[in-house]
Amino acid sequence: MDVNDLRKGGAAALFLLGVDAAYNIMGGSNSSPQTTEVFGKGKRRRTLMKWVYLAELKILLYTGFASLLAPRGVRAWPLIGGLVVAAEMHASYTYAARCADRGDSPSGDVLQGVDHGPAGGRPRGRL
Repeated sequence: MDVNDLRKGGAAALFLLGVDAAYNIMGGSNSSPQTTEVFGKGKRRRTLMKWVYLAELKILLYTGFASLLAPRGVRAWPLIGGLVVAAEMHASYTYAARCADRGDSPSGDVLQGVDHGPAGGRPRGRL
């Protein structure tokens, strides 16, 4: 195996890393915050946000551990990446929960065929 083979392998690994990141970003940005927006009103908000806080703790633990394993000079990067994602997702969930509390989103009843307002398939939340 020569250096060019190693470079090709590295390029393939980086490609797959980008693919994985894209899928995680798409899934994390659409599925769960949308569920919080639709179903996260009242008592449900507490339980939905509990899981957000637990996920943030896991992010801190896993990326903190990865930082300890990383070579000197780049140790901070796993933790920085984790903190950026935790902050962005926390903001997404908080925004979705606020929309649910304000009634800016269709309730779960809309999904069951009982329409409680003119959602019209358009996003109604305000930034």
